[in-house]
Amino acid sequence: NGFQKLDKIKDPNRQSKQLEELTAKMRECKR
Repeated sequence: NGFQKLDKIKDPNRQSKQLEELTAKMRECKR
């Protein structure tokens, strides 16, 4: 959805939060 992409770009704080969650998941996978 184009609107969702625009929303994510509009909210950089939310984007960084998603990135943190992704890194946390990757760390758990490495364990």
